[in-house]
Amino acid sequence: MRSNRALFLSALLLLMIPSVLFAQASGAALSGRVMDVTGGGLPGVTVTATNNATGFNRTVTTAPDGSYRFPSLPVGTYNVLAELAGFGSVTTRNVELNVASENNVNVTLKQAAVKEQITVTAQAPLIETTPSVGTVVNQRELENLPLNGRQFANLASLAPGTTLSVNSDPTKPGQLVVALNGGTGRNVNYVIDGGDNTDDTIGGALQNFNLEAVEEFKIQTMQYKAEFGRSSGGVLTVVTKSGTNDFRGSVLGFFRDKSLNEKTESERLAGVPKSDYKRKQYGASLGGPIVRDLAHFFATYEKLNRDTNYPVTTGGIYPNLDGQIVPTPFRDELITAKGSVNLSAAQFLQVRYGYQKNTDIYGASNLGPPSSLGTTANKYSSVLGGHTWTIGGSKLNEFVYQWTKFDNSITANSSEPNLNFPSGLFVGQNPNTPQTTHQKKHQFKDDFSWSSTLGGKRHDFKTGVNYINEPILGGDFSTGLAGQYLMLRDDPTSPVTDIVIFGGFLGFKTPMKQYSAYLQDDWALSQRITLNLGARYDLWKGFDLNQAANPIWQ
Repeated sequence: MRSNRALFLSALLLLMIPSVLFAQASGAALSGRVMDVTGGGLPGVTVTATNNATGFNRTVTTAPDGSYRFPSLPVGTYNVLAELAGFGSVTTRNVELNVASENNVNVTLKQAAVKEQITVTAQAPLIETTPSVGTVVNQRELENLPLNGRQFANLASLAPGTTLSVNSDPTKPGQLVVALNGGTGRNVNYVIDGGDNTDDTIGGALQNFNLEAVEEFKIQTMQYKAEFGRSSGGVLTVVTKSGTNDFRGSVLGFFRDKSLNEKTESERLAGVPKSDYKRKQYGASLGGPIVRDLAHFFATYEKLNRDTNYPVTTGGIYPNLDGQIVPTPFRDELITAKGSVNLSAAQFLQVRYGYQKNTDIYGASNLGPPSSLGTTANKYSSVLGGHTWTIGGSKLNEFVYQWTKFDNSITANSSEPNLNFPSGLFVGQNPNTPQTTHQKKHQFKDDFSWSSTLGGKRHDFKTGVNYINEPILGGDFSTGLAGQYLMLRDDPTSPVTDIVIFGGFLGFKTPMKQYSAYLQDDWALSQRITLNLGARYDLWKGFDLNQAANPIWQ
């Protein structure tokens, strides 16, 4: 009956979310050793980990040396129960599992003539058990630390070797990025719920997710394992929120206007009053059970309206434009929805939908009147789902499929010829417009984990393959069609020293395929020493721009 109900709920979940796809969610590992009072390992102990918030649980059996391991569990707080016939059972409460991390919980069982239950509270580990250098930012920090702009990337700068930067590309207006070890942030591999979230045109993050949607994340700056590749900088792994057994929601609203601002230097130089400024950011979230301990949902929506402007300063070249106030509105919408179903004691399914849409003014400058501006429009969509399957208690398979789509356009606000003056003033069609960028990709990823005892030593193996097919990666840069005229003097009647006029269509297509495979082994030489071994191979086919027919090279 439970199996039929689980299958029905999973089918209902697939119908609720269009074009559903299967993928893994980034998880956490739990390991340890069960011993008797003499310190000897106890084989055959049943270890059960239960999520306090969702009722999700998984069970493994200890190996001959008493060791156990859960290769991947959804992040959260767990109770860990160890029980064996003839021994008193022990429950370790409030064990925190963080994304892309591993927690170690050792348990000691005592012989008991009658059934006995012992409860202990987990403590934070005193030593780091993984080789990677990085920082986990959990839900408490996301909720309590002050953030300017409500982007979770603000807190990634808590990790050593990181700084906060702004993505200056017009396809990412207002997006904050994490710069590692002196880089720009465009060489970081972004992983959201186990799926690739990297922009293959300019690098860095592709789609942004609002703060209410993020459960926690981990930034790894160096020495990460073979499973994390495709990066010369670091790895930012994010897991989004899931519903729990309790209905919980939030409503947020932030407002700011010019009364909290000071005059800018440009406003002082132009002799104009303080510009109008309005920033409204609002949203809501709701999550809870569909069926308690079995199926859950979570959804959130957030919108940002920011109305700013700037004064034009032509230095008297166009007196009618001096002091003109130009509005620069920015709009940004973010939607995230996620559902999960515990199909059985061995199988777990998650699906997630992400959406972002924003518009901004391109080319805003005090030396640029309205005719020199453009309009940037971006739209991002992604659908991801995850299936994990525990096989025989000691083996785990995780399969991911993700679909993402990104469309960008930067259109011209004027068709007038561009006049460029020695002072830097420019009027007419922006020379970098119009242009477009398009990306569409499908990701297939499978990871398989298992544990074995070889030569009396425990080995935790993990292997995986990743295939990304990006049939659409391109756009066009057909700019400067209205012509560019370089003026000799700062005078509209000045002679023209240079004329550049482009014509035709300049488009590009660089479809790409990415292949990755890895194998890693965490070899426990002793209780104090573990060797982390791994090998990885990445092959990218694409980015091939054949210039053989270009007359420049003839």
